[in-house]
Amino acid sequence: MAVLRFAAPVLLVFRDAHGYVSPTAYGYTPAVPTWNYAAVHVTGVLEPVDDPAETLAVVEQTVTPAEELRSPS
Repeated sequence: MAVLRFAAPVLLVFRDAHGYVSPTAYGYTPAVPTWNYAAVHVTGVLEPVDDPAETLAVVEQTVTPAEELRSPS
């Protein structure tokens, strides 16, 4: 099991939609099958958050901008 070391550089990988693409989708031959996918690689430094109020502030700062996009203007 990996142990997290705070203040050490980390790489996080987020995966999303993926799917098989048939050679028939290209409309020409020769063609080969492939796999389309989306991924984001994020690098940074871990910082522990032990205070519940600070944890809530981080969640609110993360969620608020996304929720504002959903609100009618």
